[in-house]
Parts: sequence; C-alpha cells; structure tokens
Amino acid sequence: LGVVQPPALVALASVLLYGLYQVLTRMVGRTDAAETSLIWQLLVGAALASLAVPFAWRTPEPQHWPLFLLVAALGGVAHWAMIRALQLAPAAVIQPFTYTVLLWAVVIGYLAFSDLPDLWTVLGGSAIVAAGVYTALREHRLRRSG
Repeated sequence: LGVVQPPALVALASVLLYGLYQVLTRMVGRTDAAETSLIWQLLVGAALASLAVPFAWRTPEPQHWPLFLLVAALGGVAHWAMIRALQLAPAAVIQPFTYTVLLWAVVIGYLAFSDLPDLWTVLGGSAIVAAGVYTALREHRLRRSG
C-alpha cells in the first residue's frame, strides 16, 4: 500500500462521513426540530452499532456503567448543540469551532499518555485550522456584502 495505510483510509472515511452528516443535518434542520434529528441519529446509530454486538460484546463491569451513562449524556447534549448550531448557521461558519477538538486531543493525550504531537502534526493541524478559519471569514464577508 505504500504511504497510505488502512488507518489513514478509516480516518479519511470518517472525515467524509462527518462532512456529509453536517450537510444533511443542516438540510433536515430546515424542516425538523433539533430534537427530532437527535432522536433519529440516536436510533440509527444504536441500530448500526448493535450490528457489532455479536462479534465484540463483553459485559461491562458494574463500576463502568456510570461512565457509560455520563458519556451518553454528554454525547447527546453535544449532538443536540451541533444540530442546533447547524440550524442557525452554515456549516462553513460552525466548522472552525470544531477545531478546538485538536486542542483537547493534545491536552488529553498529554495528561493521559504523556504524549505530544510532533512538528508535522502541528503543521498539518495548523494548515487545516487556517483553511477553515479562512473559509469562515470568506463566508462571513460574502454574506455581509450580498
């Protein structure tokens, strides 16, 4: 495969699907409430995730269930907030705010694993953030002038 490894293809597929999620969520948000979109996302996500259960299920320890519930609650609130944001503004305006994920990944990576990104990762992340901020600013100017 050369330079392109399977994990890179998974990451690429993830990015493409996330972009599709944002576009479709914005389209649906024109007619449906954020809560309706959230319920459908939860139902479809649970149904798709359950397909892996026969192959990967291990019964969690009882002490882990509160963490699962916390992750589910925070994830639900985060999805609702993203749906609502996409109803109020174009994805190009919302997207730069999601780049804070890069900062959180660095902080958590350092605190949990004593790991910091290398120079190429910092440069690549910076290029992605710069492109997103440029796009958001351009969209803002176009909307203001038009």
